[in-house]
Amino acid sequence: MPKPENNILYATLARIYFAYPRPNRWSYGGLQGALAFVKDVSTNMFSFRLVDLDGTRGVIWRHDLYEGFQYFSDRPFFHSFSGDECMVGFVFCEEKEAKAFHKKVASKKEKCRSHVVCWAMAVGD
Repeated sequence: MPKPENNILYATLARIYFAYPRPNRWSYGGLQGALAFVKDVSTNMFSFRLVDLDGTRGVIWRHDLYEGFQYFSDRPFFHSFSGDECMVGFVFCEEKEAKAFHKKVASKKEKCRSHVVCWAMAVGD
């Protein structure tokens, strides 16, 4: 993530789960690393990005937040939201980090309600 274009609002360790292919069952997506909540300052849009910490692949997963985005704290260590094709879940290493991550997302979402364009339309990378 080039620093001049991106402002990391919060980052912590997490794994990504998907409710796919069965929508009522979570499956580990094989993705883990540093989960960052990021604001692209050039477009004023927010996204989640997962950065590979084991190798040199950089950002290995990204989801841009969209208008009407809802973020749920299902459990103290598990959060979810509707992705492009299925529900997406984050499992955090520490409940304290999960709570802080949720608080940061919720606070930015609340501030965005007063702005015309703040969340991006959903696009898959």
